[in-house]
Amino acid sequence: MSGNKIQRRDFLRKASALSMAAAAFSFEAQAPSGCRQREQWPAPAPPEITANPLPAGRLGNLKVSRLIGGHNLVCFPAIAGDGRDAPQLPPAHSPDEKILATFALYEKVGINTAFLQITGPMVATAGRYVTEREGKLQWIAQLVIDAQGRSRDLDLAMKLGVHAACIRGIEGDRYAERQIDVLAKAMEELKACKIPVGLGGYNIDTMIAAEKARLPVDFYVKTFNNANTSMSGENAPGETAEIFAEIEKPWIAFRVLGPGRMSARDGFKRAFGDGADFVSAGMFDFQLAEDARLVRELLAGKLARARPWRA
Repeated sequence: MSGNKIQRRDFLRKASALSMAAAAFSFEAQAPSGCRQREQWPAPAPPEITANPLPAGRLGNLKVSRLIGGHNLVCFPAIAGDGRDAPQLPPAHSPDEKILATFALYEKVGINTAFLQITGPMVATAGRYVTEREGKLQWIAQLVIDAQGRSRDLDLAMKLGVHAACIRGIEGDRYAERQIDVLAKAMEELKACKIPVGLGGYNIDTMIAAEKARLPVDFYVKTFNNANTSMSGENAPGETAEIFAEIEKPWIAFRVLGPGRMSARDGFKRAFGDGADFVSAGMFDFQLAEDARLVRELLAGKLARARPWRA
């Protein structure tokens, strides 16, 4: 272990002790090359859907399924070269009805929480799901903040009635590096909404800085994969797991499939085994039942975890 990592671990032990004493993604995405209408591909019959609840943990006062819906594949951008999804891509601009049906499938397979991109169209569609379909999904708003720590989308999110909020990873990394006060201001504004508040990041130094500053973060949202992707700032999975072993707040792991370069089984097993409390995955409708089944199977077995459940 390098001296730098030893210093990080020593710091986190001290920060954790101080915290205990003091107080109790949207990616810049593009459509994959060769994107075509789903009907042009031979789509397999979807697996049988069950209505069993998934294992759950807690984010603040929320009971949250261990598998959380990611928003990228619902609003239908995707990362180029996404091998898992490329053979069966939906239309690039699927109608709202497809999104509403996918939300309903979340609930049917046991997923009770999903990230939501806070844009006018997506909020309108989520609102329809609540009012027209009587949907019960819990929304985690993904928020962009500016250099003053404000989010232009917060009012829109709260009008919808989101259940939690998270500062997007791009801004989390940007401001944690040199302007931690910006994150502190943003946290103050979000905490006033009386909902659980998370901080996203691709670089583990973002979480280290937040712990050092004792930001009132309720949970972290951090990438975790070993697919050697090119996302700037991502850490090797071992380094991320090592630091989170010293952090006592819940961790939602995202981008756990690389994206698409690992199987769902391998990605989920690695994330949960190395300490994630929840996994957020972008899933098309025809993948939901199988992914939920895998999570149930993994968590019902003898999963060796290097970190206690923090949620």
